[in-house]
Amino acid sequence: MIKKNNLGFVSALATCVCALWFTSVFAVDYYVAVDGSDVETGTQSNPWRTIQHAATNASSGDRVIIADGTYPERVTISNDGTEENPIIFESANYVEGLQPDTVHVGGFYVRADWVVIRGLTLYGAGVLAYSGLLETDTGSGSHLVASDLRFEQTAGGNDGKGSHIRCFYIRSGSVASGAILRRSVFEGFKYIVISIGGSGHLIEDCKITGPGLADSEGNYAETDAVRFFGSGHRFCGNVVRDFNGGGHVDLFQAFSNKGSTSSDMLVERNTFIDCEAQIGMFSETEGSSRVCDWTFRNNLFVRVEHQCNIFGKGFKFYNNTFHQCTKNTGHPLLFRNRANIGSGDGGQVYNNIFSECGSAPERKTLGWYHVEAGVTGFAANNNLVFGGAGNPLKVGLDESDGVNIGAPGFMDEANDDYRLAADSPSVGAGRAFPKLFVDDRAGTERVEPWDIGAWAFEQVRPGSPQGLRIIP
Repeated sequence: MIKKNNLGFVSALATCVCALWFTSVFAVDYYVAVDGSDVETGTQSNPWRTIQHAATNASSGDRVIIADGTYPERVTISNDGTEENPIIFESANYVEGLQPDTVHVGGFYVRADWVVIRGLTLYGAGVLAYSGLLETDTGSGSHLVASDLRFEQTAGGNDGKGSHIRCFYIRSGSVASGAILRRSVFEGFKYIVISIGGSGHLIEDCKITGPGLADSEGNYAETDAVRFFGSGHRFCGNVVRDFNGGGHVDLFQAFSNKGSTSSDMLVERNTFIDCEAQIGMFSETEGSSRVCDWTFRNNLFVRVEHQCNIFGKGFKFYNNTFHQCTKNTGHPLLFRNRANIGSGDGGQVYNNIFSECGSAPERKTLGWYHVEAGVTGFAANNNLVFGGAGNPLKVGLDESDGVNIGAPGFMDEANDDYRLAADSPSVGAGRAFPKLFVDDRAGTERVEPWDIGAWAFEQVRPGSPQGLRIIP
């Protein structure tokens, strides 16, 4: 009996050792270089020529390291990684937090799960119009992690120069879940920047800068920053600046079309500044409750030219700061009601600053939100509205605890610092929602009574740095 037990232990130990040996032995680094050859072995001294050859041969746990240069190929990734051992594609000089511009790849088409792509520039060679620089198949792409990328549409598309290409694209009917796009830069977009379906994806700490580039005829394609379909996506800590273009330009757009849905989305701690675009367009063209339950909180909107049209249910705005927004309509937020388009029922607007907003900020009845006839279940309170220095106070703000007594008290508006000064009427004038969230856009815990706006007032303590400027 003792021998049997010992043999069982030895056998189990051998099994574990073998498992560890196989895991370490078969996780391989493959190398690709512009002077390599696909008939070589893919080692550092004998690299392959194409990323596609590496993608075909890589398996769970392997890493593909790509040397400086230009690779005019759209790479299809078909082999799955695992949670513990994803397949990694990265530049040879990859450093977390940097977006190097030394490795240019046409694009990637991901038909696998648990894949990591990082430290590359995607420019469109081999990418067809209406496809994506980084695109997933509808049946895969779960747990894709894309980070420290640059998206530059300079090739491919319908004119060979990048027009009508999406940048980051997970199709609206996708079953993918848990994808992450982090610390990436989008420049020179010519179509939709981010369009994702599936569930539970995260877009975090990215930068989208414009203006969009015209196609070969000098016209702009339809340009949107973000289209969210599916459910449960998060757009957090991103900066969208100078997002401009011709035609119908939106920061956010969602619509029900051919059965698509868009629900339970979170937009948090982002900065939108100097954009010739609508804040959003949300419509229900195929029945109710397909586009619903979006939450915007702790965001900063500065000089965004056009309004947010809300035809969907359950849109909520908490502790955002709007400054000099929507010069074409009376109010930044429009909760609307139209047959065959939808109704903004169940909307909530709390603790927001609306400073010098609307087509005529000095008007007593303009500059915050508007609720059309037929919209039901709307609730709002504790918002601050200001029309500008020397302008009369608002008379149409129907809130029991609304703040309508003057300037919001920004630290340094001239330098786009929209934190609250100590004497701001926003301090302590908000309503607390601790079951929904507890922090402001800087990560500072809000203390009851809450402050209005994206930042909670934080008393400067002795020894703290002075003269700080917020750079969105």
